[in-house]
Amino acid sequence: MLVALSPAEGGAAIYLPLDGSGAAHTVAWSRQRGAEVVAPGPYEGAFILRIPQGHLAMEALRQGALLISVPEFLCGSPDPSKKT
Repeated sequence: MLVALSPAEGGAAIYLPLDGSGAAHTVAWSRQRGAEVVAPGPYEGAFILRIPQGHLAMEALRQGALLISVPEFLCGSPDPSKKT
């Protein structure tokens, strides 16, 4: 199931911390992996991200978070000047 919900390279995903970590942790995790923070999520510490490379879902899970693919229309179109 985790693989089915994993974001594709260049796709949008929501990062949902399960351990109660806040926004600073999510932003730091994202930056370390080259992900772009697109918008805040539905609760503290959750964010919509643009994923530069695949295979981050398991890494997020090891860090105590879920990284789940979301439809593009929820976060806007990708910036055409950026290559994904």
